[in-house]
Formats: sequence, structure tokens, C-alpha cells
Amino acid sequence: MGQLPFVFDGDRTKADDFIDKVKGYLLLNQDVNRFNSPIKKVAFTLTLIKGTDTTGWTRDIQTWLEGLNPAMDNVPVVWEQFLIEFANQYQDSQQGQ
Repeated sequence: MGQLPFVFDGDRTKADDFIDKVKGYLLLNQDVNRFNSPIKKVAFTLTLIKGTDTTGWTRDIQTWLEGLNPAMDNVPVVWEQFLIEFANQYQDSQQGQ
């Protein structure tokens, strides 16, 4: 449901807006099976992060996801850690810190 968030290409000036759009999309679709899993939320978001400035970072995050055990590690902290990693990599303002 709803319009997919725009593709993020690593432009730091658009990082806050991108994450806001992703969170809104996921909230709207929280009752959809593939979006109520923290691992799948991260995997979905990675499909929207593309470009030469993001390739290495997305590869590292994907490698991290692949190392998780979906039966044991599919917990909210996965999504929270992804948001921290994204903020550290792309969000300048890092919310007042």
C-alpha cells in the first residue's frame, strides 16, 4: 500500500527524508507479513539504497543480515541497529549529538 519511498543514492542532504519515507511506508504496511519482520524491513530498505556511493555500505549491511539466524535473531534490535548504522553513515545531523 502507498507509494514506495524514493531510491536513496547516498546524498546526505536527502538521508533524513529517505528514512522518514521508509518509516512511513513500513508503518502503513505493518500488517503485511514481509514488513513485520525486522530482518525483512532492513532487506527491503536495502533494495531502495543504490548507487556507486552506497555499494560498499549496502554490501556490508547485507553481509551482516546474512549472518543472522532468522529463527533467533529476527528481533526489533536488528531494525534499530540498521537505523543507527544508516545515521552514522549518511545522516549529518545525527539528531543533536
